[in-house]
Amino acid sequence: MKPVKRIWIYISVFIVISILLFIFLWNRKESLEDIYLAQKTVKTQAEFKATIGGFDKLINLFFIGFIDNDNVKNLLYEALVNKDNDSSYREEFIKLLKPAYEKLKTFNIKYLHFYFPDGTTFLRFHNISRYGDKIKINPINPKEEFKTTGGFRYIFPIFYKKLLIGNAEIAVSFGLVRQELNRLFNSEHKFLIKKDYVLNKLFVEERKNYIQSDLDPNFFYENDPDFKSLQRIPSETIALINKQIKNRINLDKKKTFYLISYVNGNYYTVSFIPVYAMKYAKKEYLGYLVTYEKDNSVAIYSSNFWISYIAISSIVFLLLLTAFLISYIKEKIFIEEAESIDELTEAYNKDTFLSLLSAELARSKRYDRPLSIMVIDFPQLKNIDENKKIDALKSLVGILLENIRDTDYIAHIDDTQLAILTPETQLEDAKNLAERIKEIMQHTYIEDIGKPIFYIGVTEANTDDSVETLLKRVKQALFLAEEKGENRIETAS
Repeated sequence: MKPVKRIWIYISVFIVISILLFIFLWNRKESLEDIYLAQKTVKTQAEFKATIGGFDKLINLFFIGFIDNDNVKNLLYEALVNKDNDSSYREEFIKLLKPAYEKLKTFNIKYLHFYFPDGTTFLRFHNISRYGDKIKINPINPKEEFKTTGGFRYIFPIFYKKLLIGNAEIAVSFGLVRQELNRLFNSEHKFLIKKDYVLNKLFVEERKNYIQSDLDPNFFYENDPDFKSLQRIPSETIALINKQIKNRINLDKKKTFYLISYVNGNYYTVSFIPVYAMKYAKKEYLGYLVTYEKDNSVAIYSSNFWISYIAISSIVFLLLLTAFLISYIKEKIFIEEAESIDELTEAYNKDTFLSLLSAELARSKRYDRPLSIMVIDFPQLKNIDENKKIDALKSLVGILLENIRDTDYIAHIDDTQLAILTPETQLEDAKNLAERIKEIMQHTYIEDIGKPIFYIGVTEANTDDSVETLLKRVKQALFLAEEKGENRIETAS
């Protein structure tokens, strides 16, 4: 296979593995982020619940301690019975509960409203001059007003001698809850309120405290100027985050969800938690508590993703590169070996043998090590068919390979001649090898030629030898063996 084609195959494999690795690691990162953000959202929900729970306890204690007593009930009952002349009762009611109301205000809770069972307002502590109006009551649930104040409402029915004589309503504004959340926790909180709730449920004077959301035109932000909470994240950053996430949200699902935003070099987590407007009343979906928190822990997941992806991709690249180089080198070696092998006999060809001889001769001189060479001629091969000659040579090469060392070389150097190059071998040892070959050949039968006839010439390299002089001397030894008779071994020095 051509190297260029092989390179493209390895590149294609690398691209496929990289894509699959990217998808796997990305999904793993997303999964870890989801788990982390789910835990963060549970934490945010717990913080919100704890904050509301604090107000629950405070307001329940206020009702039990200051409202749910005989003095208040008697006075409210008298006012109900004498509704046409309740001004004096109202003044006494204010005098009775004003100290308690002032304590309630220290917690920034100002909305305290008393009204009779038919919806007629008896007293608004937060607006004393406004009374006598009749608020609309939901006939299905008398505890719920059609027009209300924004926030979390606590409605307590007041009974006197088993008779409902009125209701006490206390409201905690969204601004106050938001202020507490920002004060207690290291995050920014906003209430995202439904548009139809703002326009249809709130008193007109309260609507001015709401501005349209930049996340969704069907929602409004609560922006009560009376509650300037500690700002954990600048408004400009919030605006950038909202611009980035607005197309990724669906506020109609009424479900908790969370997102990640990357703005100005920092990661932010954004949690959306559904909230409901009423307490001790009909549960009504209001909108979301949106929590923004700077959280560079998320960066760890992104950083780990890229580190893992780059590291593993690099390892895969190096493995594929190594595999390519090994494959290329092996093929190159195979080609070189194939080119160096005589196609007829599967021994080295003459050109390769000459290169090997030149290299070994140079090494012998450099390190002063012995080097010997022998040439074997099989004269019977001259007079037989070419195909039979090839088969016979292959058989002879196979026999010789079994009886020489791994460090020795055998080559087909002429029509009927084989040469054996033996590094690290003196003349005497080379002659012993020739004797062993002679003995083997005398007990060998080769198809088409029978018992082989051979002549062997052996010589050892001298320090002043060249390839030509060494070959000339071994050929002289071979010629001398041929003159003396069949199966002869002669040496030359």
